[in-house]
Amino acid sequence: MPERPPLVIPRHVARRFQRRALGLDAPHADVAAALAHHGYIQIDPINV
Repeated sequence: MPERPPLVIPRHVARRFQRRALGLDAPHADVAAALAHHGYIQIDPINV
């Protein structure tokens, strides 16, 4: 099977795809909806 050439897409299309995949293209209704979409959050405590 011959290799396919790499898929080339414009940056603005890639950014739109990533924002939509991460659920950042529109605000979530509340924190519970955001957690339901992402499945988890990571909290990194820092001391300043």
